[in-house]
Amino acid sequence: MLRVQAQDDLQTTLDMLTTAYQNSATLSSYAAQWDSTTSQSTQLVQGDTVYIISMEIVESQTAQIDGASSGSSINQRVAQGQLVVPGPLESGAPLPEIEMIPQLELTAALVSIDGRVFINLDETAPEYRAGLPEGWQEIQEGLALADNGTVSLTEVASLLEHVRLDMMPALLNTTIVQSVESLPDELDGQTMNHYLLTLNAAEAMAALGQDASAMLGDLELSEEAVSALLDEAVYTLEVWVGADDQTVHRQTMTLSLESALDSKTFGSDLGGAAVTITHYQSETLTLSDLNAKFDIQMPSVEEGMG
Repeated sequence: MLRVQAQDDLQTTLDMLTTAYQNSATLSSYAAQWDSTTSQSTQLVQGDTVYIISMEIVESQTAQIDGASSGSSINQRVAQGQLVVPGPLESGAPLPEIEMIPQLELTAALVSIDGRVFINLDETAPEYRAGLPEGWQEIQEGLALADNGTVSLTEVASLLEHVRLDMMPALLNTTIVQSVESLPDELDGQTMNHYLLTLNAAEAMAALGQDASAMLGDLELSEEAVSALLDEAVYTLEVWVGADDQTVHRQTMTLSLESALDSKTFGSDLGGAAVTITHYQSETLTLSDLNAKFDIQMPSVEEGMG
């Protein structure tokens, strides 16, 4: 059964977790598995008509980290669907299912070495390859694809940050962490100290450099609307720390929010329409092969980009 930490024990737990993340930072190498799911739905009701636009992004990444160098394989799938219900719904009747149509299925190999980042997109399916380069390419700052606006090479390269834990200690203070629950656990046969932290969403996003407006895509929300969404948000961090090595072995971050907004909270008048936004995001990072030796080599680049 989960045990809620007493308030006077909170700082002690945060200090222990800070040490665990610091121990992880001293690892010479490790393997990482990162999995993320993001789903978002915007529902607009205007009179008897209901408009719904939904998006789902599923990503996974397998990486080897050796010092400052890393090699990764990344898969990303983006699907979107929309629905218009032109008549009134019976009270309590469920909305029809939305057909989610794939917008992008990207497969990328990434190598970061000696401060340089290289990418290979050859395994991406042909139907999504319009405008994509062939073979290994070095990513230059500000590089974007001319023919395929749905893919930014610099954004794909930024996914390397997901398999490192550098930003996490910034969350471990009493301004951001509202409560901690603990539960002894096991992971791959090793005894773990398992913690569930409830975070102040606005403070946590600020500490991580996350922009709520950007996260919600093309919606032009006022500051009041963004604040309303974050007030309703539930943001949690779940951490598994090895009981013997006091090192982070797994973490899961989950953000969930739902808010009904008046049209006046948008940047433009929507004719009195009622808007409901739901957003769910969960990502898990698992470390293994701690301090193993990996041979990460610089790819052979036939033709540079930039």
